[in-house]
Amino acid sequence: MSIISLGTVNVDGISTGLKTTELIDELAAASGRSKTSMQKKVVELETKSTLFASLNTRMAALDTALEAIQDSDDFRGFSVVTEDDASYSATASGDAISGSYDITVSAVAKAQIDHFSIGGATSFADQVATGLFSAGDITFTVDGTDTVVAVDGAMTLVEFASQANAIDGLTAYIVQTATIEDTGADAFSLVIQSDDTGLDGGAARITVTDTVAETIAFSSLQAGTNAIIDVSGTTVTSASNIITAIDGLTIVAERVDATSYTTSLALDTSSMADKISTIVDAFNAVVSLISVNSKVVSDGTNQGSISKGAFVGESTPRTILNRVRTLLSADYSSDLGISGRTSASQMGISTAQSGLLTFSSADFIEALNESQSDIEALFSDTAGSLSDSLRDELNVYIQPSTGILAAVDDALEDQIDTLGNDIDAETRRIEKFKARLRKQFTGLEVLTASLNSTSSFLTSFFAAKT
Repeated sequence: MSIISLGTVNVDGISTGLKTTELIDELAAASGRSKTSMQKKVVELETKSTLFASLNTRMAALDTALEAIQDSDDFRGFSVVTEDDASYSATASGDAISGSYDITVSAVAKAQIDHFSIGGATSFADQVATGLFSAGDITFTVDGTDTVVAVDGAMTLVEFASQANAIDGLTAYIVQTATIEDTGADAFSLVIQSDDTGLDGGAARITVTDTVAETIAFSSLQAGTNAIIDVSGTTVTSASNIITAIDGLTIVAERVDATSYTTSLALDTSSMADKISTIVDAFNAVVSLISVNSKVVSDGTNQGSISKGAFVGESTPRTILNRVRTLLSADYSSDLGISGRTSASQMGISTAQSGLLTFSSADFIEALNESQSDIEALFSDTAGSLSDSLRDELNVYIQPSTGILAAVDDALEDQIDTLGNDIDAETRRIEKFKARLRKQFTGLEVLTASLNSTSSFLTSFFAAKT
């Protein structure tokens, strides 16, 4: 059975008995082998592009791990132990110095808090909506800076508090001090306080002057005070309870206590080992991705099935591995002027047979205890250090616009786009080919139908007469 095509409607097998649709599809498939090949190539290129993007991400993670410890203050870690029930808390950063600190808190820093009351005809006992002052200016001096609030007879307590609260370094709020139910009248008070604790150069942080007719009486609810602590016999005064007078040590005064408490600082070698372990893991992630996708795998005794990793034949991944491995195995004694621990292999980092790095935390801690300055130098941002050399090499590849991997990605995208255009053109050619075949098979069906009709007539005409 064949198909007679009427526009987009096909009728199979009326005259010839041929499976026209199947024949056309098979002929089109045979003609479109180049399209199939191109589509396969696009899949391969897209897979390769994805892998290069993953490689870029993993190399960037390695760069980030290296950058995180290039400053020795970030590389170092300290354990901090403070006696129980101490009147303060303490933390340490990388530039601290190991040792014991005896600390006493003699005073804690407090914010200045003042209450403003007004005598005369108008007082805070009036309703909040009542006019507060006659016309004039009220000047708030906060930490040496003057802010003028202009008032008139219509300004209410709420409006005045709002303008005062808008001043930098000052918080203002209204407190209801009495109610009609309790005292027979509502009463309100305006409280202002400094946003910062302590004194301003030894003086109060807030002062108020005015030119209004009413007398503004200001009374202190809490004087601003500085924190005072004693550290191993040395007195330290601070406007804040967060005291950073000692490099790398932050002390937070919490309460006054005449008792001296001890804080002990020790180098946290375990946390430093963890940071190196993070670098090793990031490096191994790069190696694993390249290794897995650079293999040729064969199945069967006669290698009947062979699969190749997307990086097979690619020079860029191999070059990356060779360069970073060279830098990891190098000796940096001459570049950095060090002599104790001068390479990665001398601080617990070694290369396994698989090509991955292994890391011994115990060996690293031993090396750190013996040669801390050498190890910090190896991972510093000093030109020619291990860390600096690795980051320079990585940045050749991972820079977003100028890196080698960006160029590889652009080249792959160009190839994919070109193949996409070629596939579109091939698709159009195949559709035209199929249309031509349909037209030809339709003609064959018409001709066959005509011949069949003639054959039937002749057979009937020449048939023997009964």
